[in-house]
Amino acid sequence: MSSFAWTSSFKESHLNLLPKVREYGFTGFEVPMFKPADLPRVSLRRSFESIGLDCTVCAILPQDINPVHKDSVVRNRAFVHLTDCVKGAAEMGAHILGGPLYAPIGYIPSHRRTEEEWKWAVDIFQQLGDRLDEYDMTLLIEPVNRSETFFLRTARDA
Repeated sequence: MSSFAWTSSFKESHLNLLPKVREYGFTGFEVPMFKPADLPRVSLRRSFESIGLDCTVCAILPQDINPVHKDSVVRNRAFVHLTDCVKGAAEMGAHILGGPLYAPIGYIPSHRRTEEEWKWAVDIFQQLGDRLDEYDMTLLIEPVNRSETFFLRTARDA
């Protein structure tokens, strides 16, 4: 079950949803993550563990966090942010971090994806590998439709 059914900004006040989700027969719950520091990570982990619910995380990149941006400073900021997302997801007890992690939603430049942009994305995700291993995290890359991104729109691309 995804938190997006109720909210895109999960807070302490939403913790009461988790037992209900478990009662309905779900075994996992996806938490949206825009900024890792904004989530009640410790409370979430305790809640998930106490009711036997698996946690997964769907990270969404803010507009100023872009792994395929032409400016290397922006790409470096994206790497730091993705590293924080991996750590934050692990702090909640998650082992799956997914989402459209290659570009912010709505970032649609006036060109098709370039080889250089592809290389930048691959480089960042390869650099992230050690952190994924350290936190026993699986990264799931989610393609989204053409109205939301230009970068990965099909399962084949992902």
